[in-house]
Amino acid sequence: MNLRKIHRAYAAWAIVLFAIAVVWAFQQIGSPARERLRRIDEQRLRDLQGIRRALEILCVDRAGPVPRLVDLLPQTLQEIDAKARRGDAVGWALALSDPETKEPYEYRAISETEFELCARFELPRQRRWEPFWNHPAGRACFQLNLLDPNSASINRFPGEFAPPSAPAGTD
Repeated sequence: MNLRKIHRAYAAWAIVLFAIAVVWAFQQIGSPARERLRRIDEQRLRDLQGIRRALEILCVDRAGPVPRLVDLLPQTLQEIDAKARRGDAVGWALALSDPETKEPYEYRAISETEFELCARFELPRQRRWEPFWNHPAGRACFQLNLLDPNSASINRFPGEFAPPSAPAGTD
């Protein structure tokens, strides 16, 4: 075997190993496009969590042994934003719309202490930590209670995520 054949064989094996490494890496971490979608979905969750936290700051007094409601839930996202800006009650800017589509998130007051936040996600999320915020791809609504954080639940309907009041086919 001459030196030239050895170099070609070495180069062929190096290319094959590199291709295997690239395929393995994409399987482990996903493609750049999928990672971009995951990051946008995580931003959506952070936005919803920021809205939830702002509502807790604006409407609940946790100073005593039992949390108590000190203000009524706002009826719209714009009202939440206006209350948060008034007197600088919330120390961060609320993101009220989707970072990609610029559509506003959905918010609905259900009762004195319960509300629902909805967003549309590109990818499903199944994490062991913070399982409340897990969701499938598509529209997901999270129902929260200001006075009882342990009663949080996600509205799950077979095949879709929509609040019961939404007419079929309107999301």
